[in-house]
Amino acid sequence: MDFLPIFLNVKDQLCLVVGGGAVPAQGVYAGSAGQGENSCAGAFRRFCRYAGIEHVAEYFQPAHLEGAALAIAATGDSAVNRDVSQQAQARNIR
Repeated sequence: MDFLPIFLNVKDQLCLVVGGGAVPAQGVYAGSAGQGENSCAGAFRRFCRYAGIEHVAEYFQPAHLEGAALAIAATGDSAVNRDVSQQAQARNIR
């Protein structure tokens, strides 16, 4: 088996998600439909405020991993995903 589905308790821990294209934004928007938002970006910003998520709209930098307990690479660019993975593994971040 190459991959293992797993649940992790990440409460009160820094988790980094690199990426966030149209599909995640549409999901966030769909979850808040009918609440006065007419754009995915607006719904995403409101969701982040509600959930206490800090959204940083910039290209991945290894410094983003500082203090993280978990890193998820979710871009459409395999080179970026590989870089995130390698940088995280070098820091013993899963």
